[in-house]
Amino acid sequence: MYLLIFPDIIITQGVNRTMIYDTKKPGVFLYIPNLPFDIINAIREKSVEAIRRRCNSYDLQLFNDFLEFIVNNKFGTFVDDITCFPSISEEYYSPSDIEILVIDINDIEHRYSYILSQLYGLCCQHLQLRFFSPVTIDSIQKVLVQLISFPWHSIELLVSYPLWENHEKITDFLYEYPMVSVVVFNQPYTRFFNVNSKYKHQSISSVLYTTQNFKKPTDCGVINKETLNCVSTLQSVLLSKKYNSCLYKKMFITQDGYIANCPCIPKYFGNIDKDNIDLEALINNSSFKDIWNISKDKIRTCCDCEYRYFCNDCRAFVNNNRDKPIKCSYNPFTNNWDD
Repeated sequence: MYLLIFPDIIITQGVNRTMIYDTKKPGVFLYIPNLPFDIINAIREKSVEAIRRRCNSYDLQLFNDFLEFIVNNKFGTFVDDITCFPSISEEYYSPSDIEILVIDINDIEHRYSYILSQLYGLCCQHLQLRFFSPVTIDSIQKVLVQLISFPWHSIELLVSYPLWENHEKITDFLYEYPMVSVVVFNQPYTRFFNVNSKYKHQSISSVLYTTQNFKKPTDCGVINKETLNCVSTLQSVLLSKKYNSCLYKKMFITQDGYIANCPCIPKYFGNIDKDNIDLEALINNSSFKDIWNISKDKIRTCCDCEYRYFCNDCRAFVNNNRDKPIKCSYNPFTNNWDD
């Protein structure tokens, strides 16, 4: 008899405890004591009885408790032949050269048509627009109509200072845009709303109001209980295991038009509003991609953290390129949040 742990269950061992996350139930983190690492690795290859025979009395109790926890919570089941259930590949694949384009919006008008003409060859799928100045819905729409013709999979609007009267105003606006979601920062409460669009069965529109402080580009990189990625998918976990969870295949255009992998790292690759830049050639520049392969398992302290595949990393606010983010408030050695 073997224990089969279902493929949508993520088990991550930290220095003090093990975290279990069910990707079917976003936002629910469960914790159990650490099993010896060789036991975790043996589950796919050894029968339950074979593992029990190699355990001392203390480890045996831990293992039996682990089996009970997994089965009772429907995270797995017992099977006679584990080879009938091959493991899923942990390779992360994306057809895009750039997955996410982030554009900071201010009073300066970007060359949107030129930007779009450069993106087709990169297979960019997601767009994020960041508004740090007070902004009206009309102002948002003026930007959006210049970008909406591109075949985006999703568009996310980050708004620091909304200038609309009430929640209904933004939901009415989103009715026309099934692929657009909005995050409104600096609010007195945290609340999430799904939004129906005119294309009801294809809509991913939503509005999130959050208390998180986000008033300028340098306010990013905060890792706390609120910013922890509580809607992680299997794909996002696979990405985090191999690549940098914040900067992999990401491109920023600053308010002034400068191109960067991260706007808080002073390393720019020309100005999209002033220069005729070939973005396809730019991303083949190894200097643009030099952080992409710094995964959490390669970062001091983070490699010991049970949340390491569930937070957005930050390489801008660090003492050393392989150090834990300065703005992370979690200590995996005490399992305490500082905030």
